[in-house]
Amino acid sequence: MARRGFVLAAVLYALVLLAALSAAGFFAALQEARIGRNRAALLRVQAAAASAMSETIAGWDPLSFNAIPAGTAIAPGATSAPGVALSVEVRRLSDRLYLLRTTARDSGGGAGRTLEQVVRLRGLDVVPRAAVRARSADSVAAAALSGADQNPAGWDCPATHDTVTALMAQPSATDSVFYRFGDRDWASVTAWAVAVGGGSDSIEVRLAAGDLMLSGVRYLGVLIVNGNLTMSGGTEVVGIVLVRGWVRLEGAGGTVRGSVVASQLIAGQGYTPAAPAVVYSSCAVLRAGLAHAYPEGLVGFPPWSVF
Repeated sequence: MARRGFVLAAVLYALVLLAALSAAGFFAALQEARIGRNRAALLRVQAAAASAMSETIAGWDPLSFNAIPAGTAIAPGATSAPGVALSVEVRRLSDRLYLLRTTARDSGGGAGRTLEQVVRLRGLDVVPRAAVRARSADSVAAAALSGADQNPAGWDCPATHDTVTALMAQPSATDSVFYRFGDRDWASVTAWAVAVGGGSDSIEVRLAAGDLMLSGVRYLGVLIVNGNLTMSGGTEVVGIVLVRGWVRLEGAGGTVRGSVVASQLIAGQGYTPAAPAVVYSSCAVLRAGLAHAYPEGLVGFPPWSVF
C-alpha cells in the first residue's frame, strides 16, 4: 500500500510539474507573440512615417509651401498606408529653412512614430550682392544704377539692408567664375529654368533661348536670357535678371528692381531714362530666388525620431 501511495503521489507531482511547465511555455510563447506583433507594428509605422517624409520632399509644391510666412505651418496630405493613420506638417522656420514632421500611428491604437527633419530650400543664389554685376558697363548706363536697398512698392518685406555696390565690374572673370550662382553654373541654371517651366505662380521663371526685346511690359520673377536683352518703353522687371550677353537700354529704357548679372551693360543712343535703370532690392532678389526652389536635407542631419 505504501509503495502504491508513493507512486500515486509521484505521478500527481509530475502532472503538476508538467502543467506548470506547459503554462510557463504557453505564457512565454504568448509574450513572444505580443512582442513580435508590437515590433511589427513599430516597424510598420516607422516605415510609414519615413515614406511620408520622402513623399513630402519629392512632391514639394513650391506654389503652396514656398508662400507660407516664417513661423507658420500647413498640413499637406500623404498617401495612407494600410492600418496606419498618417499626419504631415510643414513648418517654415526662416526664409530658407523648414521643419518637416510626419506622424504615423497604428490604427489599433498601439505603436506610434514621429519623424522630424530640417530641410533647406535650394534657391537661386545671386552673390556677391550688387545692383549689377558685369564685365563692363558704359559710363551713361553706370550712372543710372542704385545700390541703395529698396523694397518694391506694396510688398510686405523686412527692413531694408545697407547699400550694396551699384556696379561690380569683373572684366577678367572667366565664364566659370562670372556665371556662377551658388553651386550652379550657367548650364545648370538654364536646365533648372526648363524644369520649372510655366505655372500659375505670380513669381515666374522665364527662359529666353536667344535674344529678347522688352518694351513697355512688366515682369515679376526670374528672367534668364541666353543671348542679349534690349529694354525700352519703360519696361519694369522686379526680381532677378541673368543675361548671357549684353543688356542694352534704348529710348526710355526700363527699370529692374532687384539685381542684374550680364556680360555688358550698354546705354543705346538717345537713351533718356525717366528712372534708374537698376535699383537693388534684397527682398525682390530673395523672393524671386526662392519662389520655385525645392528642398534638400542638411548634410549630416538625417530625419530623427521624436518618439
